[in-house]
Amino acid sequence: MYERELNGYYKRAVRWLECGHMQRQKFRQYLVVSAEDYLSQRPEASFEEVCQALGTPQQAAQAFMEILPEGTAEQWSKRHRKIVGISLALMGFLIAVLAAAVVWYYCVQGIAIVERTIIDYGSSIPLDALPTAEPIE
Repeated sequence: MYERELNGYYKRAVRWLECGHMQRQKFRQYLVVSAEDYLSQRPEASFEEVCQALGTPQQAAQAFMEILPEGTAEQWSKRHRKIVGISLALMGFLIAVLAAAVVWYYCVQGIAIVERTIIDYGSSIPLDALPTAEPIE
């Protein structure tokens, strides 16, 4: 009946949850069941009355967190910190690799170094007769 409004209420309340995706789905179901229970008792109730019965989004989230088993929030917090830490380390590594590639390209100016060969013609040939290298543009 109030699906769109309940989704907005849910989005505001989710910000107060300290749990994982599965618990958030359970919280959404908890909100829907609570709203349906209230509407079964008072079918003519407006959405504002349903919100008053559920409480503020923060109160609803706190009530749901109290239902969860002890330590769920701490477990999720540790896992979340671990995932964020690994993600940041991976992004830092990728940035370092890209920066090293840019510095390397800048230092060699995009040119591959080619091996030079020196030919010794001996002392019998005058220096004017030796071939001279012209710069490559």
